[in-house]
Amino acid sequence: MLLPLHLNLGPPGSVAYFSNTPGVGVLGMQKNVAGQKWVVFAFNRTTNVALTGDAANITANLRIDGGAANAIDDVNPTELEDGFYVFDITQAESNGDSIVIAPVSSTANIQVIGTPMALWTTPEGFPDELIPSGSGSVTVNQDTGGANNLSYESSPGVFIDNAVVKAFLKTDFDAGNTTDAFLKAHTTTKVDGDWTTSLMLDPGTYIFQYFKQNFFGPDTKEETIS
Repeated sequence: MLLPLHLNLGPPGSVAYFSNTPGVGVLGMQKNVAGQKWVVFAFNRTTNVALTGDAANITANLRIDGGAANAIDDVNPTELEDGFYVFDITQAESNGDSIVIAPVSSTANIQVIGTPMALWTTPEGFPDELIPSGSGSVTVNQDTGGANNLSYESSPGVFIDNAVVKAFLKTDFDAGNTTDAFLKAHTTTKVDGDWTTSLMLDPGTYIFQYFKQNFFGPDTKEETIS
């Protein structure tokens, strides 16, 4: 358990996070995962009007990691509405770090584009916050060292949510090396006190730095990981 020492109204910094929804959209696709989808959009090149009723004439190739064109197993997409159609993507078709879709219609004067046209995949489980931060050998969470030992509370039993937690080696922190170059792992807190992701740290003594911008911290707690 860590209680904040003071209220900080200054800008201690910020951390950006990205997530994706399995299936479709500009946010990405999970790598090597079945049951995902890719939306395309068809329109008339001359009038720019969305084309409906063209599913049977639309096909697409995928290029995985810059490789050769491969026809999507789902030969023709399912029509959604207003020019949007959706392809089912197999597990093998998502097994790459970068994927380009190249859709086409056999209907004259019709352009079909992917939405998005290309994407970078994320690891399986990423949207469920299952991907830990860090590259060490020991899993660390809010209960390391005891129940709620590394949680962040405003008072006993009252957890601070949406706070940033950063882990630094104590030797680095004590030397003033607190930039991202020295950051070993990071996460955020949830309303129940849990961390959104575990941290993967090597054995050693760490300083955990906590803050919620414009509200709490930065506060610190020392913990030895073994």
